[in-house]
Amino acid sequence: MLKLMRNKEIIYPIIAYIFAIYLFQGLNWDHSIANFWFELEGNAWTLKEHWLTQTLIHKWGHHVSIFIYLVVIVLYLVSMKSPKLKPYNFGLKYLVISLPVATLSISALKLVISVDCPWHIVDFGGVRNYEFWYKSLFYSTQENISHCFPSGHASSAYTYFALYFFCKYYFKNYAKLTLITVILVGLVFGFAQQLRGAHYVSHDLTAALLCWLISLAIWKFMSRKNRTEQA
Repeated sequence: MLKLMRNKEIIYPIIAYIFAIYLFQGLNWDHSIANFWFELEGNAWTLKEHWLTQTLIHKWGHHVSIFIYLVVIVLYLVSMKSPKLKPYNFGLKYLVISLPVATLSISALKLVISVDCPWHIVDFGGVRNYEFWYKSLFYSTQENISHCFPSGHASSAYTYFALYFFCKYYFKNYAKLTLITVILVGLVFGFAQQLRGAHYVSHDLTAALLCWLISLAIWKFMSRKNRTEQA
């Protein structure tokens, strides 16, 4: 346990998350930011079905994420036979496992957790009262609450945190650039959903933390197993 607490890749993201959640849930920045976008769009989620936010970023962004994963699968299969790709077999195997586990874990959580999207709230043109999600996670007096937490679309970008660990192992000079790129794409995906009224900021932050920890855990487990097999 103490060893885990000393791991900067674990403790720093968790500390940053706790601080962020204090701001967005504790100080209610979630509601304030959603209200800002709602009013800016004319007291309606005008961008909910806009081609940029819905078609390009939401729909096609998800398609691109799936396409990249399919490419990874093909590369992994080829690496079993190709001398050029064989050195990357372990890393590709990690990506094949980690990418779907992270995003499917978010999807599974969404199914069992009842938290509304902004567009469901009375303040933003919906029919239900606003609740802090940390309260509705455990108990709510309202019925038919939706399943908007954590952010599924943002997770389709943040699941690629796995690429950071892949690059850190094989292409160390590109690891930080890869991490920054994944974060930026995740921010774009999350921002588009916020403009549509689909998520609060904290929904995206939670998806990011979970994807990071899942990717890290799988990397640590597979790396340890790989070292044992090679010993």
